[in-house]
Amino acid sequence: MSVISEFLSKRKKSFSFALKGLKFLFSTQINAKIEIFATLIIVLIGILFELTRTEWLFVFLAIFIVMICETINTIVELICNRITTDFDKRIETIKDLSSGMVLISVIFSIITGLFIFIPKILQFIGIF
Repeated sequence: MSVISEFLSKRKKSFSFALKGLKFLFSTQINAKIEIFATLIIVLIGILFELTRTEWLFVFLAIFIVMICETINTIVELICNRITTDFDKRIETIKDLSSGMVLISVIFSIITGLFIFIPKILQFIGIF
């Protein structure tokens, strides 16, 4: 096998593992499903309001930050549950911190959305 075909074969395998992980995330985590639904709504609204390239950049930055944090949170929960299923105050704190990370990212995305969409909504209804 040539170096290039071996390289491509390994990339294909890595990509399939990544897709398998995302399939797990979206098939088992209700919050990830909600976030995908919200993403679809926001994208449709963005198309309706004809966002600029910069606005789209910030919208997708906010979306991807939330999805990254949700993925990390799921990883942390799975690891903690693997360590022990018994109550452990330290595990509880770790899980709480991980959930807090997701909350911070959601707050960021809401603030970003308000900055972008409020002026457009006000202009649409004739107030601004």
